[in-house]
Amino acid sequence: MVQTFLANYTSLNVTLASEIIRTDKARTRWGGVLRDSYWDGANQTYFNPRSGWGDGNGAVQSLTQAAIDQGAQHQLGRASKLIIDGTDGEVDGSRRCRGVRLEDGTEMYSDHVVVATGCVDS
Repeated sequence: MVQTFLANYTSLNVTLASEIIRTDKARTRWGGVLRDSYWDGANQTYFNPRSGWGDGNGAVQSLTQAAIDQGAQHQLGRASKLIIDGTDGEVDGSRRCRGVRLEDGTEMYSDHVVVATGCVDS
């Protein structure tokens, strides 16, 4: 299917940014972020830096488990506000999130905050 997609755009004289990559090369590209990806039975993958899709639920689950494996504490809640450092939000020239305020008013602080939005497991 990808070959057909690329051929159709090529026939329209559209300059493509996308490419087909062998899975063994994709595992080592981009700092190895895909090294543990599940590609059983596949020998190539498609990359388009201008668009794409992803398994948001799977990505959040994998990120969460990797963080827990490294000692992070996982807390789940509905955030109503991000808590930003400093009175003006500037620390060393950059803004930094230090926590969240939950809808029930509870405030949670951490050295690192991961905000994962838009991913709903139905």
